[in-house]
Amino acid sequence: MLVHYPDFKIVWYVVEWLIRLGAIGVVPFRRSPAAAASWLLLILFFPIGGLFLYLVIGRPTFSPARDRRWRAIRPFFGDTAAAMEREAGGGGGAVGAFAQTLGRLPCVGGNAVELIDDYDDVVDRLVADIEGAIASVDLLVYIFADDQIGQRVAAALERATARGVQCRVIFDPVGSRLWRRGTLRLLATTGAKVRKRCPRICFAGRGGPTCAITASCS
Repeated sequence: MLVHYPDFKIVWYVVEWLIRLGAIGVVPFRRSPAAAASWLLLILFFPIGGLFLYLVIGRPTFSPARDRRWRAIRPFFGDTAAAMEREAGGGGGAVGAFAQTLGRLPCVGGNAVELIDDYDDVVDRLVADIEGAIASVDLLVYIFADDQIGQRVAAALERATARGVQCRVIFDPVGSRLWRRGTLRLLATTGAKVRKRCPRICFAGRGGPTCAITASCS
């Protein structure tokens, strides 16, 4: 008795087209047109590999724990945004509206942005801002190493805390993985409050600072 198995090539062909058609109905959900187009093009030309990448990094979902944390702090954002709207009265035009969509907080006056395109100038400005702070210093850093630059910033933080300035530092344990322990030891000597962002990293985790340095010195 002969048993006829389906042709592997035909099965592969059908699977690829099922992936392509399924992506059209799933990928555009909760994405910008540019992001959706990029994912669809990838899956169109490389269905299997594109599907694998999409499942690993492409889904716009978060873990249940992060969803619970977001639901818990969402009222705070609403109350804060309402208070800011009353004080500032909105503004910012299209850019301000886009920023509010991303950050859920309205634009207010008294802000300025300056592009510094030289690494040494960025470090010099950061140290100068820390040296000039009289109330607080808040740093959000993707990479903080215990090298010469890191020691220079740490020394400025130590001098600031000695003046009575409140200093707080958050760094990313993935971006700073190679220097994490040395960085913790270095910052521990400054008197600043130091935290690792999302210290428990898992395969399904999401997020991480999208900027190199965010600093607030006052």
